[in-house]
Amino acid sequence: MAILVELDVPIKSLEIGQATESVPESHIELEQVVPIGDGIIPYFWATTADFDTFESSVRAHETVDRLELVAAVEDRRLYRVYWETMGGFVSALSASDATVLEGYGSNPWSFQLLFPTRAHATKFRERCVDEDISFDVRRISELTNRVAESAFNLTDEQHEALRLAIGRGYYSIPREVTLAELAADVGISQQAMSERLRRGTAKVLMQVIEDGSRFTH
Repeated sequence: MAILVELDVPIKSLEIGQATESVPESHIELEQVVPIGDGIIPYFWATTADFDTFESSVRAHETVDRLELVAAVEDRRLYRVYWETMGGFVSALSASDATVLEGYGSNPWSFQLLFPTRAHATKFRERCVDEDISFDVRRISELTNRVAESAFNLTDEQHEALRLAIGRGYYSIPREVTLAELAADVGISQQAMSERLRRGTAKVLMQVIEDGSRFTH
């Protein structure tokens, strides 16, 4: 039975976190689905107030061999990073055949991981213990149970963000509450609230569109 694990990882346990933390208000999102391969995370999106300083800082980090700009979309940029070295967390993912469904943050980082079986998830945990890598588990669930629990496969955070946004009139015309006010209600950053709403909305729309296509064909 496949296992979904949602966890938060402190920045000290991630090379990509250490390499991208130097510029204040930077936010990183790994490109989905992230191929682990030989323990290398190649692509990520970045949002920051100063891209020049951000790029210089990342390139100067001791773990980075090369950084390439792949695309720029509005206020976000997609990068390809070539690593000189990668650390224990990603090695643990690779050794346990994990797939990174989501990975984003600044400090801490949040991950949604898919393991083929519970034994693989246990192997990941044991590897992290051996490497002295700390993390906080937010949720563990079997894939079939998660799908049955929500037709849209929303996380608890995404469901709460959408519920709050609808209830407070964020989608009303005119808008009755700002993104900053919603974020303050939950006690998170405006960027994090935007991320939850965007991801949650995308899941709902994709499911609705897929269901609609089944009925019309």
